[in-house]
Amino acid sequence: MIQANELRIGNSTSKGVIKNILETGVHFGLGKCSTFRDLEPILLTEEILLNFGFEKVVEEFEECTNIIYEIVIDTFTKIIIQSDFTFGLESKDNADESLCFTNDILKSVHRLQNLYFALKGEELTVKL
Repeated sequence: MIQANELRIGNSTSKGVIKNILETGVHFGLGKCSTFRDLEPILLTEEILLNFGFEKVVEEFEECTNIIYEIVIDTFTKIIIQSDFTFGLESKDNADESLCFTNDILKSVHRLQNLYFALKGEELTVKL
């Protein structure tokens, strides 16, 4: 279940994209409403990340292969998401300048949308 304080207008949920947030629940447009307890997060997948414009990067090492997904958020910074959905912020030009987070905060689409909006000030939308 998604908590009410995690949601913003424009977030994607199991019921659709949120158009309005009310005290009693959320509105999705076309008269469709749900209470907060009806909402489930959409879990992130590779397909979703690619549809949002993330680039898949395969790093080959002697001992393993590492797959990451990255998207540039400004002239200096990009969001990096590991295949286990841990994430970090990295300098666009210098991978040694990075900040990694080892929690599961980005397991769902609405949380990724909120992070992206907080960092870039724009909605994260599907790239066609």
